[in-house]
Amino acid sequence: MAAHLCTIISMFSAVVVPMFKAELTVNATPTTFTVGLTKNVKIECLFSRDQSTNLVFVTSLNLAHSKTTDNPEFQDLISITSFDSQVYGSVNTSRTQVYGVIDNKGKSFLGLVWDFPTVDRAGVYKCEATGLNKMGKHVALSNSTIITALKPENDHVIEMVQNLMTQVEHLRTQINLTTKNHAELANKINQSSNYTANLQSQLNEANAKNLNLEDKKNQ
Repeated sequence: MAAHLCTIISMFSAVVVPMFKAELTVNATPTTFTVGLTKNVKIECLFSRDQSTNLVFVTSLNLAHSKTTDNPEFQDLISITSFDSQVYGSVNTSRTQVYGVIDNKGKSFLGLVWDFPTVDRAGVYKCEATGLNKMGKHVALSNSTIITALKPENDHVIEMVQNLMTQVEHLRTQINLTTKNHAELANKINQSSNYTANLQSQLNEANAKNLNLEDKKNQ
């Protein structure tokens, strides 16, 4: 009985494991951000092809977002198709970087970067890849990830401000040192120029004396 049960479990595992093989992944960096303090958050969909991939020809990648994690209601953010390889979407590109490539011979990806993300950037991000299988039939894959937003605490803000003040002071010291070095270099250049001018003046005087001597000899 035990041996029979192990055989059934082994057969079940052999069927289930390939289903968990990640053909389409969604990566967020970082997965948790602090509002007003985190410089940017990157979300990227990546489709990797291998021999077991059911989706053999990608026609589009789409990235959607839901502010709520319970019963999410997704709204499309950006998408890319294999027809023109242009990233289209409704995001504000002045505060957001978008990019993507569909390569049916290699890896396809679609991503965006939120600059100084606000609290409404948290939630669920879902990526969907659509295309054709070996039989030419429509196939769709999807995957998702969750990003969490934190409101900064006073101690955290104070620490960040102190670090920024330290960095500013360090930069000010470097600028002053650079200015001092530049002034010293300029002074050395001026001294060298004066020395060169004096040498040239002495050379001119020597040439003039030689000319006078030549004139006297000729007379």
